[in-house]
Amino acid sequence: MLRVLVVEDDQDTATTCAVLLRWYGHNVAIAADGPSALQAVQANPPDVVLLDLAMPKMDGWHVAQEIRQLGIAKGPLLVAISGYGTQADQRHSQDVGIDLHLIKPVDPLKLEDLLKQYRRIIGDTWNEFKTRVEAVRRQGQILREGTRTAVAKCCQIRETMLKPYSARWWEEI
Repeated sequence: MLRVLVVEDDQDTATTCAVLLRWYGHNVAIAADGPSALQAVQANPPDVVLLDLAMPKMDGWHVAQEIRQLGIAKGPLLVAISGYGTQADQRHSQDVGIDLHLIKPVDPLKLEDLLKQYRRIIGDTWNEFKTRVEAVRRQGQILREGTRTAVAKCCQIRETMLKPYSARWWEEI
């Protein structure tokens, strides 16, 4: 399951896309304009942003530039889905950091195939990362437990060694 943000100013198109993506098993959020898309990305970074280019307030190209400038470590896959389909439009999408430029109407099966491939790629990478993090955590836990044991043992040894020199021992002399 991917976290997908649909950025589309046409409510019917956004809702239809969201229903379809949920049916495919994805977690979907909708933003109706650029500023709300940026807020959604900052609040809960998605895996994929499906981005309309022709929107009020802020066009999709500007939204893409802003998302890339946020510096999110695991930046989302940015997919333009637009009626703008000239080579110049596609080049402009690439220049602003959009990973893929699809022209409306998009075949839902092809979109889901794209998302499956992306999920497989990031899933493998993410699972490898989680495995490494978990290994480091386990190693750190072992080190912490080992350190606690060593400190406790040192305390016992110190007490044993210092016992003859305790205040009581000096009083007995």
